[in-house]
Amino acid sequence: MPRPAFWISSGWLRYFDSYELPCLVKLNEDEVEFVRDSSGDVIKKEPLYRLQWPGEGDTNRDGVPDKIVRKWPEAKAYFAQLEEDRNAQSHHSLKDLLKWDAIPERTPETVAYHLAVNQKMYGPIQYDVCGLPAARVSETLGAVFALDRDYYAAIVYLKQMAETHREHPFFQGFDTSVRDSLHKITQESVWLFFFMLGDCLYNREKKWWARGPKSNWWAHQAAYMHWVGRTGSGLYHSFAKFPRKTDEYMYKRAEVEIPDVLECLTRWSSSGWSEKARGNSHEDGHDPCVAREGGDNLIDAIGKALETGGVAETTIVFEEGKEPVITHTTKPAEPQ
Repeated sequence: MPRPAFWISSGWLRYFDSYELPCLVKLNEDEVEFVRDSSGDVIKKEPLYRLQWPGEGDTNRDGVPDKIVRKWPEAKAYFAQLEEDRNAQSHHSLKDLLKWDAIPERTPETVAYHLAVNQKMYGPIQYDVCGLPAARVSETLGAVFALDRDYYAAIVYLKQMAETHREHPFFQGFDTSVRDSLHKITQESVWLFFFMLGDCLYNREKKWWARGPKSNWWAHQAAYMHWVGRTGSGLYHSFAKFPRKTDEYMYKRAEVEIPDVLECLTRWSSSGWSEKARGNSHEDGHDPCVAREGGDNLIDAIGKALETGGVAETTIVFEEGKEPVITHTTKPAEPQ
């Protein structure tokens, strides 16, 4: 059995061994030309690069833990075949699961990420990655960059800053608020890494820089992909600097240029898709945002509180040897 791509730690499905950004890989082809439309003159030539994403190309990593796959309703036929063959396994090959259409549409985010960055092994991208549409994921991963020496040096340096400051020994031992503030060095370095790359996107057909709606949002999509599985899913959107509705100008621009991304991200975050996918990533299927017994979904509880003027409360009961019991309720407003 190949070395598992995924493992369970603290009840959650894990994927990344270490914190790292994608690597620049120089393409094995001649330097590309930049041709001015008006004259047809070649004004310069630059080497072309692509990104190799963490987890890409390791063809031996293919296994998802049995405890996770057992919760996927789509895997019933696959497991029926296993029972027939009397073939119990601790992990299940994604290749086999794909053959049996056993992977849920609401795919755990790191599973969708792994399938995407290894499309040469698994075939065309067909799953959204935590709300980023499959077509946009393909667009993000397929980008190429024409980098001169200055851009190349700056991008490599930003990668080093992001990776080394994440767990820098000088930044350890502080309380949560200080540590989170220090992590902003990494967050901003990650953003600038992708921003600089986005400024160097190359259009092979036009033999010029790639400009337009797709290139405008490439850095946001790439940063979103990077943060998948590396921090809380509620932070992907803000760390990738996708606009909020409060930023009226940028949000309206996004509605025109990337409506599919906004729709998909909204669907994942507000209609239960995200919670379902996260539940599919947990050993016992429990999602922290959902009460185990009774009570409201956390999002519903907050919504009811806003509608009625009441208060949303979360209660957590700890018992030794058991998972915490989380209950979300809405208390009515106190009479004036």
